[in-house]
Amino acid sequence: ARGTGLTAGSTVYFVWKDPGGTVKRTSPDRTVDTAGMAFDSYAFGQSDPTGEWTLELWQGRRKLAEKTFEVVDRGERPAPPADDSNCFQLSSF
Repeated sequence: ARGTGLTAGSTVYFVWKDPGGTVKRTSPDRTVDTAGMAFDSYAFGQSDPTGEWTLELWQGRRKLAEKTFEVVDRGERPAPPADDSNCFQLSSF
């Protein structure tokens, strides 16, 4: 995941939620680079559910951005995404 449009040197973190709203990962604090970007990733396990997941970008107690995305079984072939599915870009509100 990639957060963009952020203030260089500031600190943000990412929250990954499964379709039921359960937080599966909260990243450690990430320092925004000089290009205004911060990065994180989540390694999906076989026990993780399919469906619509949510990725949030936070700075302290303020949510900066949110993105939903679909997780499908390996054998399924969903329609191609309209945006970059390999790196979710979250721009601050």
